[in-house]
Amino acid sequence: MDIGKQFQRARIAAQLSARDVAALADVATSTVTRFENGEREPSFGIAVRMLRAVDLDANLQRISRASAIGTARWLIDPQFGVRPDDADEWLDRWTRLGLLDSNQKPTDLRKLLYRAARSARLVARPWRTDFVLAEGWENLQDKLTENGIEWARTGDAAANRIVDWADETWPVFYVDDIYASRRAIGIAPRGPDERGPLMSLVQFDGYSEIGRWMDSDGTWYADAWQVVMDCLGGVQRMPEQADMIIDTLVETT
Repeated sequence: MDIGKQFQRARIAAQLSARDVAALADVATSTVTRFENGEREPSFGIAVRMLRAVDLDANLQRISRASAIGTARWLIDPQFGVRPDDADEWLDRWTRLGLLDSNQKPTDLRKLLYRAARSARLVARPWRTDFVLAEGWENLQDKLTENGIEWARTGDAAANRIVDWADETWPVFYVDDIYASRRAIGIAPRGPDERGPLMSLVQFDGYSEIGRWMDSDGTWYADAWQVVMDCLGGVQRMPEQADMIIDTLVETT
């Protein structure tokens, strides 16, 4: 597959139109469509801007930047209190897409959360480590606690704590130390050919640890808005769970 078609697949997966990409990359819409159709190869600088618009790097690898979620939380959550260093980039991006008004207020909260989530997808988050889940996640979190590791659950299991849902398909833990967590759990990262139930560890990033809270049973959970965007950028039915949580959060804020 040529670069234009790979770019087009990434654009469609991101649910961005050619016009959206043109607005983000500051180019004509025809530049985007001609690139995708193999009719014109843009200059390197323009190509980089277009790739970045769909969260790909120059090697066509997916980029996942937690600061997108951090910026969204800073915008909508008065208690968050942390403005990411690159917030202006995200604010400009979302304004170009019409998701923020002139006062930087969301014009469509769901779409803004989705855009932030797609730019910080769990499946591509830096330092994520996958394991084959060989025992219950309750035992794993006990091991993390016993070894003095700070952690918080996110993803579908955390969503289940906020709204009722049946599926929990992908246990994901934020941790403050990936390597110490691996030692505490006592299992090796999943090999490329291994199969079985998946669980993942993701490094705290300066945003995901803010607002975590402990349930009465000793389980730590990420902040609800963090869980929403992690699910929106997740897999299978996780976005549906996120949509239900948004309704709950909007009603209570």
